[in-house]
Amino acid sequence: MKNLFAFSILLAAMAVLTTPAAAQWSLDAEGGFQLNNTRVTGVGALLNGIPKSILTPYGRISTTYAASDKLGLRAGVGFSQKGFQLAQGLNVNVFNVPIGIGAKVATSADYVEVPLEGLYSINKGNTTLLVTAGANVGYAVGARIRPKVSVIIDFNLPKIPIDLDDDIYNRWDVSGTAGFGMIQKTSKGNLILQGRYVQSLSNFLDNPILGMKIKPYSFQFSVGYQVPLGKRSGIRA
Repeated sequence: MKNLFAFSILLAAMAVLTTPAAAQWSLDAEGGFQLNNTRVTGVGALLNGIPKSILTPYGRISTTYAASDKLGLRAGVGFSQKGFQLAQGLNVNVFNVPIGIGAKVATSADYVEVPLEGLYSINKGNTTLLVTAGANVGYAVGARIRPKVSVIIDFNLPKIPIDLDDDIYNRWDVSGTAGFGMIQKTSKGNLILQGRYVQSLSNFLDNPILGMKIKPYSFQFSVGYQVPLGKRSGIRA
């Protein structure tokens, strides 16, 4: 993670120090999904099983400052959900027919985020390849537990809100990010395809009684659209 932040800072510094006359701004919008999971540590991890991944929505609006044909800086505001799922089950016989009975508990939290990324661009005609690295600062505005009971089919039970004001929860999240992307020039704007790995550096939960800590991570996949705000045709980042 230290290397990731160092790379991001280097990209940002190089972008800012590049000749201002070459600069161009653009407005970007992305939407997609995250594949979320979490790392559970401590004694409590032995009591709760192995976390499984869940899919949640993701989106952001940002501006990109392209300082040159190679380097840029992107900042904005976004929304994401982070979480995981735990599952337990057993098999019972009904008239000598095995039936699986299980319980699933999905935990998710809603975050408003402020992302900052350094960009390195490789231009290939109308196609631009991107390498990105940066950080997100997020604030959890809500969270819930969604239980399900499985007897042949799944039955959704009512959601249970999580009290984020409890001292064991941390609303603030600081994450490191790294990813790859592609931007395709079109007649009126640019199409964005982006993938990122997001690793939280903060514990969402720290329960000293159970000896359990939870630290989320995600794989983001998004599609977006970019509108250049200048006339120069250099980096599309």
